[in-house]
Amino acid sequence: MQFSDGSNVYSGTGFTYEGGVPVSGTVTGIAEYDDENSAVHKLEGISISAASMVAAARTGETNDDEALILKALKGNDSVVGSEDGDHLFAGAGNDLIKGNGGDDTILSGAGADRFVGGTGRDFFTFAAVSDSTPSLATRDTILDFSRVSGNMDTIDLSAIDANTKVSGNQSFSFIGTRSFSGSGGELKYVSKASDSWVLADVNGDKKVDFAIHFDDAITFTSGMFWL
Repeated sequence: MQFSDGSNVYSGTGFTYEGGVPVSGTVTGIAEYDDENSAVHKLEGISISAASMVAAARTGETNDDEALILKALKGNDSVVGSEDGDHLFAGAGNDLIKGNGGDDTILSGAGADRFVGGTGRDFFTFAAVSDSTPSLATRDTILDFSRVSGNMDTIDLSAIDANTKVSGNQSFSFIGTRSFSGSGGELKYVSKASDSWVLADVNGDKKVDFAIHFDDAITFTSGMFWL
């Protein structure tokens, strides 16, 4: 079963309608189409109450819409962006996020996520230390981090409090490949033959609290980060 709001097509099961608007049933897929009837974005394999989606749409706010989508993305999902600049978020679970073309913003979430920015100048955004931890079960991997001048990807860590020993939201200090000093708020990297890791100590115990894996040997500089 399908219904459309003019720009998006919703597929699902058990829809019943009042005044042309679904009041019951389950939305299992959402697709947005351009003027040439080509799919711009598609989200499949979800499960959202149609009544909840309609109620969120009627508020005119975006927070409740995003909350519904995040709830739907709590499992292990695969999200693919368009050839334009997209905002894509992982939610919970072990997700695969592909930006494709354009300058994309990809937001991490809980779980061991894998990110493919694609072409364009992409931003990989981490809002909390828990988004990517040293544990394999919850550590993210970026598979195609671009270092091309003028088209360089960026790791955005600006929302993370880099030093929990100091009040407020502190910025990280990039220390290259040096060892943690114990002062907290330090960001370093380790690079081997075919893999690299960005590592952070936020509490000054000289241990890794935050980690991102990269499927390539990379020499990082401070300009690759929003600290």
